[in-house]
Amino acid sequence: MSKQLPNSSSLPPGIQRVSRTLKWTGLIGFWLQLITGVVSGVFLVIAAASNILAPKQATQGTEFGIFFAICALICLGVSIYFYYRYTQIGDLLRNPNAAARPKKTDTLKLIKLGRIVNITGTALSIVGTQSVVGVILLFKAVVQNPFLGLGTTNQNATTLVLPADMFNIAANTATVTAHFTGLLITLWLIDRIEHNN
Repeated sequence: MSKQLPNSSSLPPGIQRVSRTLKWTGLIGFWLQLITGVVSGVFLVIAAASNILAPKQATQGTEFGIFFAICALICLGVSIYFYYRYTQIGDLLRNPNAAARPKKTDTLKLIKLGRIVNITGTALSIVGTQSVVGVILLFKAVVQNPFLGLGTTNQNATTLVLPADMFNIAANTATVTAHFTGLLITLWLIDRIEHNN
């Protein structure tokens, strides 16, 4: 797995710094997002399976949150790929031939596109989380609350907050965390590369 890199001692110090920065932040972002993405995916599978296996007990309206969680996970997969690309660009920058190195503008375009992917994924996750929380809050806490005179004291599965609902919220929240982490790393990378001399 160890890949022989060209001797980077002849490279300008600025190129060496950017190469190292892209390599390490790419690896850190890749693994952080992959781990939180797997956790989110497991939560989402549990939530979806619970809704499919027991549809009569499922909270009506939470499918919207599952849909947005899936969309956010797709964005997360794209973001993970971008972080893998950052590590590859870091390696390519070590090429002693200046013409073969990626251009600064092309690298910044890719990183800024990754920023857009993370912002989109964050927005999708937030909408998914808020839709599930809204459904639970509106239908389970307000409409069916006997103290407000709107519901009954009947405690069956349709009036309780179900574990599937909580897994749905946890899946969306973990995806928000993954995208937010990616967004912070991307913003830091843009700052490092733009201010590199």
